[in-house]
Amino acid sequence: RRRQGVTGGVVAVLATELPQGILSFLSGIYGPRFFTKCYLHWGEMMDLLALINSAVNFLLYYIMSHQFRVTFRCLLYPPPPVNLSPRMPGETVSTQL
Repeated sequence: RRRQGVTGGVVAVLATELPQGILSFLSGIYGPRFFTKCYLHWGEMMDLLALINSAVNFLLYYIMSHQFRVTFRCLLYPPPPVNLSPRMPGETVSTQL
């Protein structure tokens, strides 16, 4: 099961990042004309693919990693503060300035 998830993550990254890398590479080779004719038209689609990739990666991490789930839950629902004071509840302390 874990291997299938890792394979799915690699496929998702390749499917979303590889086309953008190829277009950037070709834009560098062919110059501004390629950039304006091709890259600008596909740029929005590439951004959408990158956003989908980010969402898929988050879900994969959440599903596959226990430590990620624990850390993420602690960020959303921090544990209550622990009283490390040796005083009894209700005891008052006076201080001098």
